[in-house]
Amino acid sequence: MQLSHVLEREYGRENPASIALVESICAIENVDPTELPTEGGFVLHDYVDPTALDSLVGDGTGDGTTVVSFEIVTEKTYAVDICDDGRIVIHHDGSP
Repeated sequence: MQLSHVLEREYGRENPASIALVESICAIENVDPTELPTEGGFVLHDYVDPTALDSLVGDGTGDGTTVVSFEIVTEKTYAVDICDDGRIVIHHDGSP
């Protein structure tokens, strides 16, 4: 499947990768983060351990050599890349 839209966001010390990822998907879906399980149809820890994710990529000040990639597949597909240099890139099949 070709994912036609890309959303890029940043995370950092004040906003860890796991939180920034949830906020990013909520922005795509136009839902409040507390509504993501019912409106978006998933919770993040069903796909990745948020604590482990934040530990792997740190506070976003890395050199870009560590990248965590995974897919979240519900009614929509999100291909997620989180880099230790503070970048989150989400390829998705919804609106931009």
